[in-house]
Parts: sequence; C-alpha cells; structure tokens
Amino acid sequence: MPAPIQQWSEGILLVEATNDPEFSDVMDALRDRVESGGESCHVVVDMQKADRLGSTNITQLLNLRQLLKRQERRLILCQIPSEVQGVMDVTGLDKILELAPEVSVALSSLQLGSK
Repeated sequence: MPAPIQQWSEGILLVEATNDPEFSDVMDALRDRVESGGESCHVVVDMQKADRLGSTNITQLLNLRQLLKRQERRLILCQIPSEVQGVMDVTGLDKILELAPEVSVALSSLQLGSK
C-alpha cells in the first residue's frame, strides 16, 4: 500500500485522500509537514477514493489552502467523485479551491507554473 503523502517531485507533494478517519489523519499529517517549514511545496490531493466530505474535512482543506497561500504555494484537488463535487458545488468550495479533472492535469499545471 503506497503512503498517502508522497514527494512527487521537488516542490510537489501528491496526497491520496480517502474517507474519514483516514482523511482527517492524512490532512493533519500534511498540515504538520507544511507547517514544519522544512520544505515549501505545492500540494495535489487525489480525491478519487473519497466519497464523502464532512465539515471537518472542509475546514482542514481551507486551512491548508490558507497556509499554502501564505507560502505562495498552491493546493489543487483532482479526480473528485460526483458525491463530493455536489458538496463542493452547494457550499461554494468549487469557487474557492483550485480543481483539476485528473492528477496529470494538476501536476502539469504546477510544473508549467500556470493557474
């Protein structure tokens, strides 16, 4: 089983999200890693295996986005299941968080420096 947080390349972390409680644990570990200041990385979160998104998860994502933004880094969510996309649409998160259809699109966007 691959680690949920992987160093994809220098400056980019790739995170595999699942459902709670694992989702919360992974987001906490990711926040700790980013806050430690040892490295400043963009973060791509593959949401493919997460079929739910609760209020705690939403708060974690928004806090991570804010932390990364202060470091001039990006958070991109990708491969979002329809159930989770529905929550994002209703809450307006689709307007706040950066989304990509696939991991490869998110990674290419970061490598090319585009938004």
